[in-house]
Amino acid sequence: FFFFFFFFKQKTAYEIMPSLVGSEMCIRDRYKVEFAANSFKLRQAGYHHIEFSDGNTVSFKLPFAKFAGVVMGTRIAYYTGEMKFIDKVNALKAVVIFDCGKTDGMFGGRKKGAKRDQFEGILYRWDIMAEKQKKVKKIKELKDIESPICQISGSWLHNVKFGEEEYWNIDKGKPTSIWYAAKALPSDWRFREDLLWVRRENEAVADLWKKELEMQQRSDRSQRERYKKEKPK
Repeated sequence: FFFFFFFFKQKTAYEIMPSLVGSEMCIRDRYKVEFAANSFKLRQAGYHHIEFSDGNTVSFKLPFAKFAGVVMGTRIAYYTGEMKFIDKVNALKAVVIFDCGKTDGMFGGRKKGAKRDQFEGILYRWDIMAEKQKKVKKIKELKDIESPICQISGSWLHNVKFGEEEYWNIDKGKPTSIWYAAKALPSDWRFREDLLWVRRENEAVADLWKKELEMQQRSDRSQRERYKKEKPK
């Protein structure tokens, strides 16, 4: 697992076609990984774009998934960092901070009673002319709030609330299912040769195909980097 993420910066491109709500989601992203002494965290670094049936598009990016206790101690996994939603047409933005119970300071303490699965956020109309911020650790650090709409709170293990209204509860919500397209493009991940041979229970051939695909990915990456250096300014 570590070898996979350390040596190969994975890139993906996939699409979710119109569903019952009349939306379409297209994603082109790459995975970003950060290592520490006893932990590491990763996330899809690209933006996800959802196009609705009325033509409007909402973009969002995911928080980090952190894995602690890799070398010593209890092994735990949780979300951390910010999740951001942007609706440019309506000038709406939502920012959600995961693992929001951390306190300021060098040693990273926690508020009394705070749990790692909790999050807090805000839905607001944003000032397009405000200073751009790459990353915020607390809601109070946001500089582009023109007018707040409501607070966001909850736990990704239990529920989500906008203001005082609960929009999702794990004990009440009905799980959704994934419907795979019957006619997918030949480049769809389901048709990767190494995965096909894994399904056929032939690990030796699957390993050969895996190495072949990795060599192709490295070659594609080097060509893209060479093009960036050689293209005219």
